[in-house]
Amino acid sequence: LPPLHGVPDRLRAWWARTQPSALDRETNRSGRINVFTRVKRLLRPQDRILDLGCGPGILARECGRRDIVGVDMSPVMAEAARQWMDEVVPGNIFEHYPLEAVDTVVVCNVLEPYPAEIRRTLLGHIAEFLSPGGRVLVVIAMPAGFGSVGECGLDLLFPSPNLGGMRGELTPGDVEDDLALVGF
Repeated sequence: LPPLHGVPDRLRAWWARTQPSALDRETNRSGRINVFTRVKRLLRPQDRILDLGCGPGILARECGRRDIVGVDMSPVMAEAARQWMDEVVPGNIFEHYPLEAVDTVVVCNVLEPYPAEIRRTLLGHIAEFLSPGGRVLVVIAMPAGFGSVGECGLDLLFPSPNLGGMRGELTPGDVEDDLALVGF
């Protein structure tokens, strides 16, 4: 993967070696697939939806919606997502600007490796292209029993937060604070 503004080298390296099928298997094995069912219930049929960090297109697949637009930094993930989405942009979620405002932005298992400053930059960026009354759906991975990251397989989903300056566990309170600080 090329250098991407704001994306830690360790995260880029992880994405460069992670295969879509492995991510899909772990999502199913761990039970995190159920999160997508919940997100699906929150999406309105008329919504223009942007999935930032779409991975292999699991949200679109589980929703049965090809009209969800995806952005992912991994060319391999973006290619896999095209099986489920009509429009997939391989690129940096921090630099993507849709051509028109969107009604819902989904950020699923994306914020965890970033420090507060970067999370807030991304959330502020999202606010720039969200339609009036639009929504941001943020999903963060919560380890089983709030124990160590390895307890729920997140070491597959993310590089270890204890290596290379990556951040520790992200809490719902952290996300609420971030959203409030950028004006949501």
